[in-house]
Amino acid sequence: DANVTPAKLSTGAPSWNSSGDVTVSGALTMTAGDIIVADTKGIDFSATANGAGTPTTEKLTDYEEGTWVPVYEAATGSFTTLTMDVVSAQYTKIGKMVIASAHIRTDEVSIGTASGALYVAGFPYEQGASQVGCGTVAFAAAWSTDHPCGLLGQAGDDKMLLTYRNTAGNSVTAAAQASDLTTGATADRNELVFTATYWTA
Repeated sequence: DANVTPAKLSTGAPSWNSSGDVTVSGALTMTAGDIIVADTKGIDFSATANGAGTPTTEKLTDYEEGTWVPVYEAATGSFTTLTMDVVSAQYTKIGKMVIASAHIRTDEVSIGTASGALYVAGFPYEQGASQVGCGTVAFAAAWSTDHPCGLLGQAGDDKMLLTYRNTAGNSVTAAAQASDLTTGATADRNELVFTATYWTA
């Protein structure tokens, strides 16, 4: 191992390489540039105390922020016209966890052959094959019938099922349907504001 003092790292623009571990005694302050982590490498937190769960890894290997393009999608068939209005849609990826939020609505909908359950598709990463994410709808307006109140992840896919509380079924949560969408060429219909969290593969 090589012991490197801050003074040796802060003089001019050094050309320095090490094939072994490097130990820095004291704080390391970056005044310019970034710390660039190689693919599959990360920050190891194994020296920190663990909670009551069973850790599978303590290495942070990825962080990402960006925007995405959500769209309504039916279980079967396709919409003749579906004009989405994405007011905002952002996501943050921390390790394998993705947090995605959006404010969406439609400006024109023609059902066409679309039928069955209704989804929000286009999430920035596919969900893991064995993990099921979920989301909460904070605001829903201008739907034809049932207004969605939640989202349920679909393992191995980039979409989530829209759900609502079915009072006719003793308040059991049910899947929203493509027929719940307000149709026509009127702006600002089928509005949703939501946040969803899920795990990637």
